[in-house]
Amino acid sequence: MAMRIESGAEWAARARTHLFSAPTVRAIIAATLALTVSCGPPPAAPAPAPSLTAAREQARQAGLPAAVDELQQAIPPTGRNAAPLYRELTALMKARPAVGDDKVALAGVGRRPLTPKQVMQLRSAFAHRSDIGALIHRAAGMPDCVFSRSWRQGAAMQFPEFAVMRSAARWLSAESALQLYDGRPIEAIRTAALLFGVADHAANDPMLIAYLVSVAIDAIAYAGMERILYAAGVRPGVADSVRRAFERGPRPKSLSFALRGEVVLPLIEVERLRSTSPAAYENDYKRLASEAGAQAPPPLSDEDRRHWDRFVDRTQAIYLSYLARLVVAADRPYIESRPVFEQVAREAESRKNDSAASTSAIVIPAYAQANVRRAQDITRQVTLEASAAILGFRAKHGALPATLGAAMPKPPTDPFDGKALRYRQEGAGFVVWSAGPTGRFDGGTPAQKPDAKETAFRWPMPGYLK
Repeated sequence: MAMRIESGAEWAARARTHLFSAPTVRAIIAATLALTVSCGPPPAAPAPAPSLTAAREQARQAGLPAAVDELQQAIPPTGRNAAPLYRELTALMKARPAVGDDKVALAGVGRRPLTPKQVMQLRSAFAHRSDIGALIHRAAGMPDCVFSRSWRQGAAMQFPEFAVMRSAARWLSAESALQLYDGRPIEAIRTAALLFGVADHAANDPMLIAYLVSVAIDAIAYAGMERILYAAGVRPGVADSVRRAFERGPRPKSLSFALRGEVVLPLIEVERLRSTSPAAYENDYKRLASEAGAQAPPPLSDEDRRHWDRFVDRTQAIYLSYLARLVVAADRPYIESRPVFEQVAREAESRKNDSAASTSAIVIPAYAQANVRRAQDITRQVTLEASAAILGFRAKHGALPATLGAAMPKPPTDPFDGKALRYRQEGAGFVVWSAGPTGRFDGGTPAQKPDAKETAFRWPMPGYLK
């Protein structure tokens, strides 16, 4: 199967709306706007749709909840739970929005060195809005984060805390950048490491959008650690401190856990189709497809029109069967999970002439994209860990290691192909990279910025990052 990997901008734009946001049909069609997946030749004939009873049993064996209430986790004690603090921060930022220079601290500063203007603006923001900073630090330091969610609302659920979590991550990253500017790299590392806690908090909600927000926060954290390595990585103890931060830092995220929440689509939203009519369903779907520039689903058969409940059962069964297989595979190494996601995507594509499979045919490729994002997130982490080990070796020995194994006892593997992560010297510098989603990336050159889907750390900072 050939798959076009979405750019970060495309993915972020689509991730802002959950796949089951209201109303159901509108959300499903909207999900196609930034989705482009082309499959190889589909099976000659799709397998018969499973019965709803069989699909529910398959889902049960995969660990999927039979009712959405099961998605609610136990609420930790107040002194351990960051969720109330994020809600307090949400209310604070709504009551007293950031203005002027304050916005700079919430907008992100990237991996480049701060400019004198940014330094002035950040000092002003941190002094003026210490109330925001205090709440962010309290929340980031909490070990747990569980929100009380009204899962039965399905599409009506709102998640304002996720935007605030990303703002909190940017604030902490800006604090770290200012500490680095002031010549305090170890303190900058400690502050940047707080982002790993915020990312863990976001990932603790069992839903795909929470997982994607967590990965986005990781990206902010990684950019901050890159900034520190570029500015101070050869100073004694700095690179080793970055490496230790990674060892203590981001906990492995579970895509399988996130996909469990996607049962809201079949259990709540698809179930609501029973209360509408076949004609209303078709008209709304066609209209929304036209608005989205997507292909309209095939017309309902006479059999489906006459037996509407059976159609809804089949829609649920197909979706649950696919989701169960993905949940089982999602946390396996990428080289094992990718074939499963691609096979399910091919099967969903082969059912494109069945209206009951229309929902699955649209959302399953989005899950495949999330699986790629998972591999990219892990790849960026291990690439930075390896780079910190190399710079730590250089700080101790005055030269770069001949091999990655000389810098760390057990070099990490490349999630995309299971082979050793790549490393080579480039004059007085080096590059660490992954083969990437295509398996063909060669690390590039210092003169050309790699494609956004590729992962590489090149030292010293290349011109395309300055």
